[in-house]
Amino acid sequence: MISLAQSKWGRPAVFLAGNLAGAIGLWLLLVAPALTLIGTRTARIRSDQTILSRLQAIAASTPAVVKLAAHLKKAASDGEFLSGSNEGVVNAALQALLKSLADKSKAQVRSVQSLSRKTIGSQVFSGARIELSGTSTEVLSTVYRIENSSPLLFVVAAIVKPTNGGRRAPGEKPRLDAQFDVYGATRGKAANE
Repeated sequence: MISLAQSKWGRPAVFLAGNLAGAIGLWLLLVAPALTLIGTRTARIRSDQTILSRLQAIAASTPAVVKLAAHLKKAASDGEFLSGSNEGVVNAALQALLKSLADKSKAQVRSVQSLSRKTIGSQVFSGARIELSGTSTEVLSTVYRIENSSPLLFVVAAIVKPTNGGRRAPGEKPRLDAQFDVYGATRGKAANE
């Protein structure tokens, strides 16, 4: 019988088997652990990139947080009350605030006037009447801004009617005339007058 080493293909087969066994050994000893390490590091890098992007988003929001903190500090010092050294100052500030809120809504202010103070329990409320005109969106936006402003303001009476009895030119948006009585709680010296 002819041995494998003596056959025509025997020596190359032994050579191939030895090299294959060596390559598998090198793979198991060096390459596979290196690939596992690289895969683990890649996963960790991706995780760290996700954390980094979150932290960058937080850092980018820092100006907004600082602005909000300043607003909260101002709101805490001013509170949700109208304040001033006397009733006239409070009324003037309320009228200016109402005009500003209407202007932001693009409604046209016709007049703003003071209303008599009201006392409910121990709380004093200062008021103003604002008369304005605008589209339904502008009037609604003004009411929204008034009721969501700081200090807290309350619309206690409202009269809304179409401008010019509802007559308008073709293609013109309908306009409204509105009158709102607005009150806000007063604190400080102005409340004690």
